[in-house]
Amino acid sequence: MNQQQKTLLSIVILIVAIAGGVAYYNHESNEIDIANAATPISKINTAPVASSTKPNISKNISVSTTYNVPDHNVNIITVNVTIKNGLIADVTHTERASDPTSQMIYDNFSKNLNKSKIVGKKISEVSLSKVGGASLTTKAFMLSLNKLAQI
Repeated sequence: MNQQQKTLLSIVILIVAIAGGVAYYNHESNEIDIANAATPISKINTAPVASSTKPNISKNISVSTTYNVPDHNVNIITVNVTIKNGLIADVTHTERASDPTSQMIYDNFSKNLNKSKIVGKKISEVSLSKVGGASLTTKAFMLSLNKLAQI
């Protein structure tokens, strides 16, 4: 085996080792691919709201999404949205946390969620990432919004 072949073999081994380390880290990491891990549970409530003088199309919808958290626990977030004339007029959310740590993380998410980044926008315009340090809760919240957009 000449020097060039040895160098090429060393590079291939290094790449395989790095790829294995990344795969292992992602498997052991607290970060979960929420798009693949979440199992949506649709719970839809549509209630028209009476209009006063002009047509005011309004509906209330909600979706519950389950998502995996570390230690093989599962949380459920329910997102309720009021849509008026195609825009979000109000948003509320609740969570059924599986453990005290999840509840603390959800409380941080809830306390730091800025409704002004949501209200007055179309669902498709809302983009949030890691609200209050709660990356999985934020991803589940966004997944719920995306499910609501499809209703």
